[in-house]
Amino acid sequence: MKPEKKPLDLTDDEKVVHDLLIKHVPIELDELKTLSELSNKKWDKAFKGLVNKRLANLTIDGESKIVGRIAQMTTKRN
Repeated sequence: MKPEKKPLDLTDDEKVVHDLLIKHVPIELDELKTLSELSNKKWDKAFKGLVNKRLANLTIDGESKIVGRIAQMTTKRN
């Protein structure tokens, strides 16, 4: 029997970035940051949280920084 997958707890800011990422994959890092309309501190914390939870990744190719999704996970919504 497989263990039950627990939904991830996302902060409100992580949810904003994650929802944008679902709609716009792949997307330039700067464009995603602009669309999120978060402050620099909130953006940094939210994006790092998604990367640590393996919901997003960053690919650097020369001058371009592309954000993509690693996997579609079950997220816990409040």
